[in-house]
Amino acid sequence: MTLNQAKKYIRDLHKRDLLFHFDDGAIDCLYYNKLCTLEEAMKIDVKIDKIYASNLDWGKYDCPIGYVLHLLKFNEEE
Repeated sequence: MTLNQAKKYIRDLHKRDLLFHFDDGAIDCLYYNKLCTLEEAMKIDVKIDKIYASNLDWGKYDCPIGYVLHLLKFNEEE
C-alpha cells in the first residue's frame, strides 16, 4: 500500500462520515453505533491494519490518526 492509497482510503471514510479513532476499532466505533454493518466494520478494520502494517512515512501528520485530525481540521498547521 502506498501513502496516496492510504490517504485516499481515509478520505473516503471521511466523505462517508465513517472516521473514528483507529485505536478503538471500527466494530466498537462504527458497528455498535449503527453507522455501518458488522461486515463493513470488519473490512474497515482489516484495511486500517494494512495501512499501519505498511509503515508509511506520514510526514507532518506523523501517523494515520494525525491525517484524520488534519481532515477533521483539529490540526490547523496546513
